[in-house]
Amino acid sequence: MTPLLIAAFIIFPTLGFCAYSYYKMQKLEKALNTAWNTLDIHLRARNDVIKKMASIASYGMQDNKSFLSLANNLKEEIDFSADPVKRTLEEKVLAENFSSFLRQLYLIKKIEENEDFQSCKTQLEKVERKIKYASGGYHHAVRDMNTVTGAFPVNIVAKMLDFNKKEYFDFTFTKI
Repeated sequence: MTPLLIAAFIIFPTLGFCAYSYYKMQKLEKALNTAWNTLDIHLRARNDVIKKMASIASYGMQDNKSFLSLANNLKEEIDFSADPVKRTLEEKVLAENFSSFLRQLYLIKKIEENEDFQSCKTQLEKVERKIKYASGGYHHAVRDMNTVTGAFPVNIVAKMLDFNKKEYFDFTFTKI
């Protein structure tokens, strides 16, 4: 009878702890996915604004082939990755293309008086502010998840249930 009671006092709290750990990690995973989806929505909105800016700027520039090439690169449809590490690389490439596009555009200087382009510029600044806040929320969720999955004894349960450390998202803002 005594070994049975000892086993019960060890097994039931252990199972309870495992269930609690699983619940907590599921909750953090859900918060992480929500934060990533919010960030993804704002990143896609930024991409749409960049495409619109490229379309506005390329109108009437058929004689400048290098500029049209940059604008067409920005207007292409991009299949973004759901992985934060890959998405960071994709966003860096997009930011580099957009920066070189803006440098070329400001050398031409015809766009300064275009109201649609200025409206898009303001819209881009607003979207990038939203991205900044959304990436902060995502980083907070990643930090919480990594803290929980890395702490003993939850890390044992996390490894058994295939909860791994998550990666941060590094975003480069456009300098306009």
